[in-house]
Order: sequence, then C-alpha cells, then structure tokens
Amino acid sequence: MLTEMRNSRRSPINKLIKEYDIKKEELEHIAQSLKATSDEVLNIEELLHLTKSINSKFSNIIGGQVDSKVSLDTIDLDPTRILNSLKIMIGHSQRSTSDTSLGLTNILYISLILLSLEDKTVPFIIQKDSYMKLLTEQGSEILYQCYKENENGKYLLKDQISDSDYSNLYTFMEDNAASNKGFTILAIEEPESHLHPALQRVIYKDVMKNDTSILMTTHSPYITSVAPLESIVHLRSSNQGTTVKTTASLNLNDRDRKDLARYIDVKKGEIYFGKGVILVEGVAEEYLVPRFAELLNQPLDDKGLICCNINSTNFKPYVQYLNALGIPYVVITDGDYYHRHSVGSEKMFGDTLEKKHSYIGYDGLDRAEKLLVELEEINEDAVPLEFESQDEFFKQYSFFIGDYTLETDIMDISKDNNSLEVIIQLFEELTVGGDEHKRNFKDALHEGDYSACLRKIESAHSKIGKGRFSQVLSMECTKNNIPDYIKNAIETIYAKVDEI
Repeated sequence: MLTEMRNSRRSPINKLIKEYDIKKEELEHIAQSLKATSDEVLNIEELLHLTKSINSKFSNIIGGQVDSKVSLDTIDLDPTRILNSLKIMIGHSQRSTSDTSLGLTNILYISLILLSLEDKTVPFIIQKDSYMKLLTEQGSEILYQCYKENENGKYLLKDQISDSDYSNLYTFMEDNAASNKGFTILAIEEPESHLHPALQRVIYKDVMKNDTSILMTTHSPYITSVAPLESIVHLRSSNQGTTVKTTASLNLNDRDRKDLARYIDVKKGEIYFGKGVILVEGVAEEYLVPRFAELLNQPLDDKGLICCNINSTNFKPYVQYLNALGIPYVVITDGDYYHRHSVGSEKMFGDTLEKKHSYIGYDGLDRAEKLLVELEEINEDAVPLEFESQDEFFKQYSFFIGDYTLETDIMDISKDNNSLEVIIQLFEELTVGGDEHKRNFKDALHEGDYSACLRKIESAHSKIGKGRFSQVLSMECTKNNIPDYIKNAIETIYAKVDEI
C-alpha cells in the first residue's frame, strides 16, 4: 500500500483526480502563473552575482569561439504533469505518508480506494460545456433544480436537494451521462496489520460498514465485533477439508438480534474464533468453568475453546448463530428447581428442602425444551416425563442442566465429597461479619440449607457477592467441587472438537 501511495501513476489519489473533468486550459494558466512566480527567484542578488561569476569564469576558459552565455532558469512546468505532483499530507504538521505510521497509511489507502468505488453517477462539478450539452437532453429541467453556477463558470451541486429531486437527477444522469464502468468488488486481506485495536474497529465500523461490495478476511476480533451479524462467512478446517458457513440467511427477531450484536461487540467477537464454545449464563460460570476444565486436565485454551457468558438464560439467538456458523457448542445452565402449590399456579423457586412439595419442576429443563421446540430440533412429545430422563435427553442436544443454581450445586456436590471446608474457609476470609455470622454460615452449609448460605454471601452484612465469591473460589477449588453436569459438558465439547 505504501509503495502505491508513493507511485505517481498508481497512487489512488491520482486515480481519483482523473475522475474529474479538469480542463487543460485551466492547468496551462496555473502553470504559467507558477512559472512567473518561480522566475522571481532569479532576481535575488546572490543568484545574479553567481550567474555573473559563472559567465566570467566560463568565458575566460573557452573564449568567444561559441555562444557561451550561461543563465539560470527555473523548472519548466508541464501543465499535464501538475496534478501528478500533488502529495497527500497528514496532520496539522503536514507529515508526508512516508513519515506516518504504516497502520494509518493503510487506513488512508483503503479510504481512497473506497472513495474511488463510490457511485459517481451524479457529479458534484460539471464543466460549462458539458452542462450546456446536457441541457439539450429530454428532462434536463432537473438540472436547474439541482445545480448552481459559480464565479468560474462551473456548475456545482446544491447543498440542499430533496429526495425526489435527487432521484430524478440520478435517473437523468444515468440515462445521459453515465460511465461504462463495471461493478467492482474490493477484496482486503487482514487490514488489521500494524493497527491499534481502536483503529481496527474504526476501519470497519466507520469506513466500511455500509459498503456492500467489500470482501474482507481477518483474524481480528476487534473488526468482527462490529461486523453486521448477517455479513459473516466462517471458514473452518476439518478432516474433510475446509467447511464454509455463512450467517446471511440467519433469522432472528429484533430483540435477539440486538442482544447478540451487543454481546459480540462487548466481547470483541471472541465467539468467532473458538474451535468450540461453552455458553454459560453468568459471571460465576465464567470464572469457574475454565478453572474446572484445568482441574479435569482439559484446559480450554489447549483446544481453542471459548467460555461465553451471555449474562442471561436467553440462549436461543446464540445457539442459532453457532449453528449457522457450524461451530460446536455446549450450553451450561442452572436447573432452577421450583415447586407449585397447585397445578398451573405460580412457580416458587427454592432449594432441596422443598422437594416435599407435590408439584415440582426444573426451570432449566423447561427452557431447554422450549428452545429446542422453537428451533424445530425436537417435537414436544419426544421429551421424557421423568426429570432424570430429561437430563439425558437434553444432553444429546448439548444442553447440560444443573439441579439448582451453580453455587448451590457446588455446595451440594462438595458436601457429598466431604469437601465443604474450602467453601467455609473462603467465606470466613471474605466476609466482614463476626464470629456468629461465620458460625451461622457454617451450620447452614452442613445442614444443607444452601439458600440461607447464598443469602449470607449476598447480604450487606457479609459484603461479598456471588461474583466475588466465585472469583476467589475459582482459585481455591478442587475436583471435588465440580458438579457432574459441568464435568460432562467439558468432556463433551472436548470430544466434539476432536471429531472435527
């Protein structure tokens, strides 16, 4: 790019200049004026003296045998080459492109190329002779509405033109003054080279986002994070060769599209670059799942796996998107046990002690069923009635569902494995409560009153919070603290990636 910027014939700025109808007579007048101005330097006393000295020395050597008078002259400016001498300067200090960062020069180059590809059916400036010729064409009255003559006799497009007038002008120009240029598709390979992450986003978001005639290859999450959702073509290497998937026909409702686009923007498009993706619903899983994978000797980075926290239970748009891209995934979500006082009554969420109620269920199982039915991956009648069977059924569709919340499930499995001490120790280290507060937490944990434990973690009295607790737990936990459904999810996504 830098080489082309320096080449007077290949530079995109010169190609853009040639698209204007600049008259030769105007350039000749400018060349004469420049010549007259440059000749003034010859009247400087020092140069007059130098010219006289040269003539004296020269004539003493060769005598008067030939026409030997010496004079100085400035450069003879060729009108046809004046435009080729123009240079682009950058910044208030007017730095040349050779003195500017390579990344910034690349953006400038791409900007010039994009400018050259813009639709120029309606010209901004029309020379007088061309304007008069257009006036002879049918429908030329639109020119009076859209152009005004300046002091140099040229016709400039007006600033304020109604949409209807512009549409009529476009049709007129297309019929009577359109160029025969073909359709151009610009292909750009990895424009992120030498660019700061913020500029990587700018190059797509502000320069290229609205141009539909561009193909770009990139490994930059900063560029993909601002790319339109339906513009992605995903290339993936597999045992059978390279597979190509696209999101062009993705069907999302407006809310899901906005949620997904915002997530990808904030998370810098990391979802595109994983060989496999683990979708989780909260920050606790975001801290703990990668650590659990390390404890299972299946670290996520070793397989190129990404743990994506969507901060909700609305997995549907993410599952649709990953399916469209052909990226393997698993979903880890809370079971969210609940009970009802009667059939059809409001769900009452609680803990294990409430299994005594007759009407019980798991919201995580209900959500998985609803999602898969809406995506037409299963029929509602195919879902087993028993909860344990439902767990196994949904695993076939990459959904791994706990019993309660993640924290409760961790406490439950830790009690079964006699590994509650790490949880007790962390609470006592993090809480600002006194000895009684710590003792109450410990008693509730041993009694299996996990809802009370969670309330104490999130209470103003302890000042911990579930996010902070999970963050610290991720540094201290052991294999004995890993719930089975998370272990199964990690093993499954590992196997999926191995199969590719």
